[in-house]
Amino acid sequence: VAPPGRIESGSVELNGVDLSLAYYPTDQWTVNGNYSYVSDNFFAKLDSIADVALNAPKHKFKAGTTYHLPRWNLQVGGQMRYNDQYPMSSGVYVGKVKAFTIADLNLVYQIPVQQDLKLKVDVTNVLDKRHQEFVGGAEIGRLVFAQLGGGF
Repeated sequence: VAPPGRIESGSVELNGVDLSLAYYPTDQWTVNGNYSYVSDNFFAKLDSIADVALNAPKHKFKAGTTYHLPRWNLQVGGQMRYNDQYPMSSGVYVGKVKAFTIADLNLVYQIPVQQDLKLKVDVTNVLDKRHQEFVGGAEIGRLVFAQLGGGF
C-alpha cells in the first residue's frame, strides 16, 4: 500500500555494479579508477503508461593518477572520464545525451607559511571538447577553477 500522496505504478528490475580501484606504486604516486554499470536505463511504456528514463548512462569510467612532489610542495594529477550515451527524459527535456570522453588536470600547491594554506587549480575538460550532460542544457567546454584555503 502506498503512503498517502504517493502513487505507485509499475515495477522495474535492474542490476548494476560499481567498482573502484586505487594503487599506490610509491609513497608519492597514486593510480586510481572506477567503473559503473547498470543493466537498463530506459523502460518503454512502463505499466503501459509512459516511457521512463533513468537519466544515467549504462557505462561510466574514470581513470586517473596523482603525483606528489614534496620538494616543491606540489601535487599534480590528471584523469580521463568517459560517459556512454543515454536516453533522458525530464519534463520537456527528452532526447539522447551523446557519449563523451574528457580529460581533467589538477594542481595543489602547499604555500610555505605557518598555516595550512594551499592553492588548488582544477582544469576540467582541458582539451575543450564541447559536450552536453543534460538534454536542453548548454554545451560544456573547458572550466578553470582556482581556490585558496586549507584542508583539501
